[in-house]
Amino acid sequence: MTSVRLVALILAVAIVSQSGCSGGKRGPKTVQVAGTIFLDSKPIEGAEIRFFSTDFVSVAVTGKDGKYELVQGGVPGENKVTVRKIEGPGIKLDPDAGYDQGQLEAQMEAVNIASGRSGKKGAANNAFTQVVPEHYGDPSKTKLTYSVPDGGTDSADFRLTTK
Repeated sequence: MTSVRLVALILAVAIVSQSGCSGGKRGPKTVQVAGTIFLDSKPIEGAEIRFFSTDFVSVAVTGKDGKYELVQGGVPGENKVTVRKIEGPGIKLDPDAGYDQGQLEAQMEAVNIASGRSGKKGAANNAFTQVVPEHYGDPSKTKLTYSVPDGGTDSADFRLTTK
């Protein structure tokens, strides 16, 4: 019986040790990624940036100085990148509260339809406007990419133009 208890004890220890190896983290390995976004040579505040790898998306919002740091880091290797920003009355991105750019776009469209301004994106009388050209923010149209190094980076900068 003692050998059965010893085997059971060894198995229990092995199972407990294996369950703690992942540290509770799921998903691919990520590294720190930070940088600055410029629009027409000026830092842009309140822009949402997303890095898309094959199986992971990470997001950040730029501060007053245009600087950002991906909340969950980026996956080393080639990533597709999108940058979006919407302006309008009372708009403030707060990814920690779960209020992201997609929700702002839905709100923008709803307000514009209700006020009879649908289809006039960017018009002077429009309550909400896209600040960054749409092709930067659409994952199917963006040409922005970034190769995240294995050790991470703090210089993943993007220089965008409105032209």
